[in-house]
Amino acid sequence: MIMRIAYGIEVDAPGNDKYISIAEKGLAVFAAALVPGKYLVETFPILRHLPAWFPGAQFKRDGKQWKPDALAVLETPWNMATEMAANGTAPSSIAKTLMERISRLPSEEAAEEEDIARSAAGVIYGGTSLAAPFPG
Repeated sequence: MIMRIAYGIEVDAPGNDKYISIAEKGLAVFAAALVPGKYLVETFPILRHLPAWFPGAQFKRDGKQWKPDALAVLETPWNMATEMAANGTAPSSIAKTLMERISRLPSEEAAEEEDIARSAAGVIYGGTSLAAPFPG
């Protein structure tokens, strides 16, 4: 239901839908990355300057591996909603409303507002998934 509200996208049965799969992968990334104290860089922020190959820089290697799944949570449903809006087939949704407001902005403001809108819709999508029981 949240996909319909946030993006106007109807999902297939759970376990058989690419959007549900994307959310599960993204949530797994956040669950793994946000364990307090997992990485020494949390205590010593200067370590962020280490090269990825350096011992103790596992956070950089993990981040590089996890980045596509984290970005997919934001980009995949937003891109589909954008495509539906461009085709004139987008049902009423939060994303559609935000896109309509963005389209009336001057171009220099529109790009920044679209990033904010994409993130807001992603929070709705991912955040609601957190409330659901995590599979496995």
